[in-house]
Amino acid sequence: MEAVGRKREKALFQRLFEEKRLHFTAVYGRRRIGKTFLIKSHFKTFAFHHTGIANVGMNEQLDTFSKSLMVCFHRLSQIKNALRISGV
Repeated sequence: MEAVGRKREKALFQRLFEEKRLHFTAVYGRRRIGKTFLIKSHFKTFAFHHTGIANVGMNEQLDTFSKSLMVCFHRLSQIKNALRISGV
C-alpha cells in the first residue's frame, strides 16, 4: 500500500536518506494520521524506532524514550561485540 498525498514528506525523507551523514529525525503530529505507516513504507530498516504513548505526561514520554534508546544501544553493542569476536 502506498502513502497517498505525502509527496513533500517522502521527498524530504529521500533527501535525508541520500545525504552522506547521519540524521535524527522526529516525526510528530496528531494521533492516527499515518505517521508510522508513512515512515515504514519509505524506509525498510531502522537503527532506532520509538513510538510515543497516548495520554501520558512529558516525564513518562521521556522515560519511555530513554528506555527505547538504551535497548537500541544495548543491541548495537551486542552486534559490535559479535562482529569483533568473529573477526569481521
